[in-house]
Amino acid sequence: MAGSYWQGVLKGRISRRRALAASATGALGAAFLAACGGADDEGSKDSSGLLTKVEDTTKNAKPGGTWLSPLASDTLGLDPYSVAIGSAQAPWAYSRLVLYKPARYPETPLGDVVGDGAESWEMTPDGLRFTFKLRPNVKLDPRPPTNGRMMNAQDVVFSANKFKAGGVSRGEFFNSLSPNSPVESVEPPDARTVLVKMAFPKANMLANFAFQRYLWMMPVEADGRFDPRQEVRGSGPWRFERWDQGLGVKYVRNESWHLKPPFFERLEHPIVSEYAARRTQLIAGNVATTTVTADDLLPTKREQPKLNLYANSFPDDRPSMIGFSFLEGSPFRDERVRRAASMLLDRETFIDTFYNVSNFKKEGLPVESRWHTHFAAGEPPYWIDPKGNGLGEGAKYFQYDVAEATKLVRAAGHNQALRMPGFFSTGLPLSTTRQIEVLAEMLQQGGLFSIQLSNLPATEFINRVFNGGGLHEGLAMQQGPGVSGDIDNQITVRFNVTANPPQCLLRTVFPWYQKTQSLIDAQRKELDEKKRLKILEDLQKEMALQMPAVPWPGIASGFSLAWPWFANFNILTAKSVITAPSESWPSYWFDASKKV
Repeated sequence: MAGSYWQGVLKGRISRRRALAASATGALGAAFLAACGGADDEGSKDSSGLLTKVEDTTKNAKPGGTWLSPLASDTLGLDPYSVAIGSAQAPWAYSRLVLYKPARYPETPLGDVVGDGAESWEMTPDGLRFTFKLRPNVKLDPRPPTNGRMMNAQDVVFSANKFKAGGVSRGEFFNSLSPNSPVESVEPPDARTVLVKMAFPKANMLANFAFQRYLWMMPVEADGRFDPRQEVRGSGPWRFERWDQGLGVKYVRNESWHLKPPFFERLEHPIVSEYAARRTQLIAGNVATTTVTADDLLPTKREQPKLNLYANSFPDDRPSMIGFSFLEGSPFRDERVRRAASMLLDRETFIDTFYNVSNFKKEGLPVESRWHTHFAAGEPPYWIDPKGNGLGEGAKYFQYDVAEATKLVRAAGHNQALRMPGFFSTGLPLSTTRQIEVLAEMLQQGGLFSIQLSNLPATEFINRVFNGGGLHEGLAMQQGPGVSGDIDNQITVRFNVTANPPQCLLRTVFPWYQKTQSLIDAQRKELDEKKRLKILEDLQKEMALQMPAVPWPGIASGFSLAWPWFANFNILTAKSVITAPSESWPSYWFDASKKV
C-alpha cells in the first residue's frame, strides 16, 4: 500500500506542475518550469502571521530548570572511540581541543572553529606542525577517580593513543594506519602544550580537531580506573549523571565548565522510540521541542496553538547518494547511462513532496528550496546552484528531461529496460523508505530502467552495498550523506578512491575518473583558502559531468516547534546535530515567566 500511495502523491504533484506550465506557456513553459523549479521567490517573506521571531534573550537568562529531550534510540555505549553513531554522546561531557563555531540565525555554520580545551594554537607555514596551548582551567569531573583535577597535555596524548589503538575512525586520522591520513604523532612538550606533527599538509585541518569522530580529551584515568563504556569523567558542558540502558541518559549542568556554563540545571534524555509518541509529548507540553515532520508541522501547530513556530536557518545537510554498480559489464560504466539516471529525477517535485513546500507557501510561510549537487545545497561557500550557469555543461544533467535521458540510454546501446535491483537497508525511518520508493518510481519513467527494490538486513546492506565500493549489482538507493565537518571529510570518505575507505562509492580510478581524483587530491593539500575554493569549484563541475553517483534531489528551508518557555531557541545553529550539545545547547534557558 505504501508504494501505491506515494506513487499517487508523486503523479498528482507532477500533473499539477505540468498543468500549470501548459496553461501558462505551453511546452516551452513546461520545460522552463522543470528546469527552473517554479517560482522559488514566492513566499520569501512571512505573510502567515504564524512565525515567532527568533530572538536572543540571553541578557534575561537565569540558570535553572530541567530540559527533557527525548531520544528515538538508546546510545550504544559511552566511549567515543568505540561508537561512531552519535559519537557516544561525547559532545555532552567531553572536551575537544577546538569546537565548531555555531552560526547566529539566519546564517549557516561555516565549519570554522573556536577554542575549547585549547585557548590558542599555531600552525607552521608549511602546515606540518600544530601547537596547541591548553587552557589552565579545564577541570575534570569532581567524582573519583578524576576528583576535579585539571586536565593536562598528557591526557590529550593518552586520548590520542587510545584513539589510535582502537577508535572506529582511527584510519581516517593516523598516517601510520593509512598513508592518506594526515596525523603522524601527538606529543606533550610540557603540561599545557600539545604538539601535533603532520605527515603532509592538510587543508582546513583545524576542522578535523573539532570533528566528532576524532580526538576527544579523555582523562588518563580511562585506562581502567573507571569504565568509559559505562561512565563518563569529562570536562564538557554537561556532567554525566547516569545511563539506564533502554530508558535514557541524565546529565546535570557543569558549573565548572571552562566556557560559559549551560543555563539549564538538568538535561534528561528519555528513550521514546515512536515518532507519534514524541509528537504527543510535545503537544502535551511534557517536552520543550522535538523534530516534527514537514507534513505534521502545521497540523501540530493547529492542534496546540500555544506552541511557537520558528523558521530554521537553511540546512547544510549533505545529500545521500544513489550509488552505481561498477562491476565488469555494468551499464553504469558508461557516463551516458549515469547522466540519464540523474536526468530522470524530478528534483522540484521531490522537494515539494517531502518538504511540504507548496503547502507552506500557501500559508504564507517563507520557504526556499535548492537542488543538491555532489555538494550540499546549504553548504557555504562551496555549493554551485545547478539551476544557474556556474556548473557549466554539467548543469544540464541535473535538469529533469525524460526525452534526453532516453536518447542517452539508447545511444549507449540499450533498447530495452535495464533490469536491476535497487538496494536499501532495513531499519530506516518510514519517511526515508518512502523517499526511496519515490526515487525508484522516478528512475523508471520512460521505461529506461526496471528496478526491483530489495530491502536488505542492515548488516548485509552495510557489508555488501554501503561498504561495497560499487562491487554489487544494480543501484545502492541510499548511500548515506557522509559526515559533517570540513567538506573534505565527505569527499574523502565517499569519493577518494586512493584513500579507499570502506564507504567509498567506487574502488577503481577509471580513465573517466582520473581528473576527479586529481582534484580531490589537490584540494586536500591546498592551504590557501582561495586557491582551494577554486579547486573545489572545478571538482564540483567535473563530478556534475561524470556523475559518479547521483545525489538525492535537494532540500528546502524548514520550521520547528517549541514551547515559549524554551528561550533562545534557534538563535544559534551548530555545525552538526551531534556536536550541538557543546555548541548551541548551552545558550538555551528556562523562562519561567512563559511556562503555561
